[in-house]
Amino acid sequence: MQALCSFLFLMFAFSYLYFYQYGIIAKLQYTLSDGQTRYDPLTGALVITVVLYVINKVMERWIKTPHPYWLNLIPSASLLIVLCGGDGLWWRCVLLVIANAVLFAVGRRLPPSRNLFALLIILCCVCVLGTSGKQVHRKANHFYEQLEREDSLARIYQQLLEHSDSLPEKK
Repeated sequence: MQALCSFLFLMFAFSYLYFYQYGIIAKLQYTLSDGQTRYDPLTGALVITVVLYVINKVMERWIKTPHPYWLNLIPSASLLIVLCGGDGLWWRCVLLVIANAVLFAVGRRLPPSRNLFALLIILCCVCVLGTSGKQVHRKANHFYEQLEREDSLARIYQQLLEHSDSLPEKK
């Protein structure tokens, strides 16, 4: 059951980052690096998913008391929400603290057989609290596509400059 919960959470996290949140994270990385680096959705989703997995394993080793396995996923889910939260982060953090407190309080009473149900609740929290809204996503995705077009144009221009030296001059 633990392996299934981990696998489902990691597949959700990768899909969520790669297919849905790439524009938000690209804009965040571009802003934080002052335009010096660009976000690659595949590499970024893989790296973030691996970090979430490591956090999950650290929590598993740190909390040694018997408890439902999905409680280990709460810190990873919290990081995912904060990373993808976008605007209005303060109220998301407040809701996140409340949701985590409720999940910890109720979670200790749930039998381990309810792991998948609790995982579904965590994933719903990520979807609700980690989403900035359609308009924000549309703008962020447009921003990412614009950066990609600029990179393509810069590569084409660079290739033209490289090949222009080898062209014979007209007389």
